[in-house]
Amino acid sequence: MLPSLERSSLRDPYGVPRIHLLEVRHRTDPEHNLAWILVEVIEERVTFEGRAHEATLRLQCQPVSPTYPPPAGAFTFVASYWQHMSAIKLTGTSLDGGAVFVDPGELRGHRVGTYLMDLIVNWARQWPEATVQPIKLLADQGRGAAGVRRNRFYEQFGLRFAYTSDQKLAGESLPMPAGDLVQCRTWEQNIRIHEVPTLLAHQFATENATNEEIRQLRNVQRDLMNERRQAEERPFIWLYHQRPRLIGGCALAALVVLVAWRPLAAMF
Repeated sequence: MLPSLERSSLRDPYGVPRIHLLEVRHRTDPEHNLAWILVEVIEERVTFEGRAHEATLRLQCQPVSPTYPPPAGAFTFVASYWQHMSAIKLTGTSLDGGAVFVDPGELRGHRVGTYLMDLIVNWARQWPEATVQPIKLLADQGRGAAGVRRNRFYEQFGLRFAYTSDQKLAGESLPMPAGDLVQCRTWEQNIRIHEVPTLLAHQFATENATNEEIRQLRNVQRDLMNERRQAEERPFIWLYHQRPRLIGGCALAALVVLVAWRPLAAMF
């Protein structure tokens, strides 16, 4: 197995392949396939005496379905850990700022971000005493349905916010240990993880079966065209060779008439 296709070092049950595919279906209509997203899990660690001194987790995403052809729409979720400060950042590589976004915008609201943040939360919980650094919510991103979705997105992982108003347009998450973060698997309702080799093998098998079916249909088409050409060029000879079909058809028709006639005859 190629190293990039082997299981990542994320804790169970999140030992997903470092490179894997997400099959994303519509949030409210799971029968509707929305997109395919290629995800690469990259973890970097600086260790000292066998312990992580610093660590970074990058989840690089690239939509690969025809609706969102590459290279458009690539996006990344990043999280960081610092042992000397006992701190974790869920949304970046610096203690200040940081944010996460799913791109393109049409994919937002379909639990793609929930899947990625769930991986990050699982990763962060291996340092349960580390303090989760504040996440700042901006007012210009908090209006309407998008703001409600943004707030619910973070709160489902156990984060609590001190909002600046009752409208909850802006605010900042309260300090908490990483061990109190809550994992959320609602993404399982419309997202499925695929291993690349398994999916490719299935696609190749499907293609081979389809090609064989096409070959057989072409053979049938060729035979029918030959028979039609013979009927046009030598109609009497063609009709002569159709005797078994014609006789069988006439016999069947006569049998149907006889069966239908007997009850009618009994009525008279």
